[in-house]
Amino acid sequence: MGKGDWAMNVLVTGSTGFVGSCLVKKLSKRHRVFALVRKKKDSKKVKSLGAHPIIGDILDNNSLRGACKNIDAIYHLAGLVSDWGAFESFMSVNYQGTLNLVKAAESSGVRQFVFMSTLNVLGMEGQESNEDSPYHPSSSYYVNAKIMAEKAIIHFAHDHSIKFTIIRACRLYGPGDNTYLPEFIRLLKLGKMVMIDKGKKLNSFLYVDDVVEALAKVCGNRRCYNQIIHTSSQEKTTNAQFLEFLAKELSVNPPAKSLPYWFALVLGFLFEKFYRLIGSPKPPLITPFRVKLVGRDHYYSTEKARRLIGFKQKVTLMKGIRKSCDYYKNAGII
Repeated sequence: MGKGDWAMNVLVTGSTGFVGSCLVKKLSKRHRVFALVRKKKDSKKVKSLGAHPIIGDILDNNSLRGACKNIDAIYHLAGLVSDWGAFESFMSVNYQGTLNLVKAAESSGVRQFVFMSTLNVLGMEGQESNEDSPYHPSSSYYVNAKIMAEKAIIHFAHDHSIKFTIIRACRLYGPGDNTYLPEFIRLLKLGKMVMIDKGKKLNSFLYVDDVVEALAKVCGNRRCYNQIIHTSSQEKTTNAQFLEFLAKELSVNPPAKSLPYWFALVLGFLFEKFYRLIGSPKPPLITPFRVKLVGRDHYYSTEKARRLIGFKQKVTLMKGIRKSCDYYKNAGII
């Protein structure tokens, strides 16, 4: 893997996912990008994005050693992204897989390890948070595995030469997201969307292009070595406003029903306990984690991101929702 005229050799995991595919397209304009894929059939997709496929798995140490050779920077976006599933699955993929990769990167001489994380590691207690805010364990296995992975990266880098950059993001949406926004659209069109506390709490929604821009800017940026950086919306938008924007774009009525926060939290707790008791592979419609996502204020400082990489939210929520809905309509999803 020679550099040629490219700025850096970069390896991306999770390259076929929502954010990963956008990141590969962005990075390939300047760097020589390699994409770690588990299945050979994914090779065609990453090639179309501008990357060179490498067959491997973050749970297979042998494949990682080969994948990391002659790589300057790694973007680790692969993981199990869900608020439901077995604890062991999240620990295996999101924690142990991350530890495997950072160790392989260090042994191969990779200079920078960029890890995609979530702002939910700081909890959902209604406070404004920054990079110095403490971790807050969650009822979500996904979030707790992310906390453990972050700690493992920081601890490992402290004792070795590899540099880390952790990018935490809020709720991301945009073309290619086939889980989060489509579910809101489905519930709105069916008239089944229910707000918590009339949707008056603040939330942070960031268009995918804005977080990809931030991720690209930390590549090889020494100011970002051994740093945690927050990327989040700079608009103060309530959940009700978000749903109103989305309903208007869909030409449907915004939700009129609302539950008190305390009642929704108790309901979510009972549903979660029952679904785990029966071993349901599918999550209930309401869980404590989902209630807190919309029942607490979420607003994060991006001062550090602005200072280190000139971070700026370029796509407003209204514009982003319009672009996303256009994509879903053209794709026949809605």
